[in-house]
Amino acid sequence: MQIEIPKQASPLYEYYVDLAGHVRKEKQRLDDVCNDTKNYKNRISANIKNQRIHVFYEEFNYAMPERNEYLLMEYVDGRYALSVARKSMFMQEYLSEEDYYRLYHTKEKIDRRTYYSAEEIEEVFKKNKVSHFYPDLLNYRIKAYQRLKTIVDDTIGAIRKRDLFVLNTDDIFATPYEIISYYNVEKEFNCTYDEEGFIETDSESAVFTDENGNSTIVTFPELERSFELGISSIQEICNIKRMYGDIEKILL
Repeated sequence: MQIEIPKQASPLYEYYVDLAGHVRKEKQRLDDVCNDTKNYKNRISANIKNQRIHVFYEEFNYAMPERNEYLLMEYVDGRYALSVARKSMFMQEYLSEEDYYRLYHTKEKIDRRTYYSAEEIEEVFKKNKVSHFYPDLLNYRIKAYQRLKTIVDDTIGAIRKRDLFVLNTDDIFATPYEIISYYNVEKEFNCTYDEEGFIETDSESAVFTDENGNSTIVTFPELERSFELGISSIQEICNIKRMYGDIEKILL
């Protein structure tokens, strides 16, 4: 439903402006709540980053709340990374750069310290003599690295076994073939519609050609799996297939 904006001369115009202002403020308040993991204790999600699965988990350091810091564990391209920052990093990983800017009006990256192994944490602490000033922090940081890595590992394993999905088709679509509409490839899959308006096709695959003349065959099961893994467009599916030959390889 489209809301018609009253003309400025209308007696309803001032009410509209006032209510619209309240709506904008409430939306911004809710967006700000979403931007801080402290409001959720912890959060985990996954998306595609650099043509690989990207699993990320964040929590606030409630063990040492006086430090006012957030811990973000990520897995991408076979590498783990623990980042520590004074601000919540989750939504910067969850959203695209454009969407984050649209909601929060900044392109500034959150300043974070990143460790790629428990050994690196120990080396950095010894080099900078951090433990001299914060004797309990090294032990906490190493344990946090190991604990958060386990959480992310378990999530990756569940995604690989299809026990967990970035996007679950059963929760979103009434029929499996609606995935074809999601990727806007009805023409390529020779789709028709039944009397109730549900999409149908006899094609199990389709050929897609990019601007450079490269052709890629994508099967319907590959469309399904791509959706489950959070791959957002047919162009990205084709790029991944050309790069790896198999959609599943983004999970490595």
